[in-house]
Amino acid sequence: MLSLNKNTILCFDLDNTLYVNSDLNDAILSKIKEYLLMHVKETEIDIILNEFSLEHGSTLRGLIKNKQVHPLSYLEYIHNIDVENYLKKDRNLLSILNSIECKKVILTNSYRPYTNKVLQCLGIKSAFPDTSIFDVESMGYYYKNDVKSFRFFFRKTNFEPKNCILFDDQCANLDIAKKMNMKTVLVSGENYEPNDYDGWIKSIHQLSQLEMPLKIE
Repeated sequence: MLSLNKNTILCFDLDNTLYVNSDLNDAILSKIKEYLLMHVKETEIDIILNEFSLEHGSTLRGLIKNKQVHPLSYLEYIHNIDVENYLKKDRNLLSILNSIECKKVILTNSYRPYTNKVLQCLGIKSAFPDTSIFDVESMGYYYKNDVKSFRFFFRKTNFEPKNCILFDDQCANLDIAKKMNMKTVLVSGENYEPNDYDGWIKSIHQLSQLEMPLKIE
């Protein structure tokens, strides 16, 4: 069982961690391509997506540096999606979150208004008040695969990294968190040998059954 105390802070990624929906992922990707089409030729879109992710860590950082795009215009556009068409209430997850008596925060590469819509649709917004949501804007428009995002996060919260556990579906994000001395849990339904992280669960619904070598002082 997951053993926690009052000093523990659970940091949850949003997309593909607190929910999994490939259709919503596809909708966001379509919006990203629509936005790029306003700045580059259609034949360049896939190249831009790959190059910006490799060189800058994200499409957003690449657009800021190379196309002088205002980050909020990008974030508002790609997250302008009716998430209620893709998600439904998850009462089981709400029960699990409410049963854990320690601080819980959202740490996401997404945009705050979108994050709130997702939490509302999932029926778990009550577990995450506004002050517990840290989006990409909160982290200086850096994604979690960049150490700068976590530096923004820890400066704003004064949390001790050693007291924090990151739950995320992306190994690149967990690798950076691990370097920051956070505990790490991979949330992925794919087969995985959990040697690199402190824990691994196939679904966030296994949270309360998680076993990991965790010691929070």
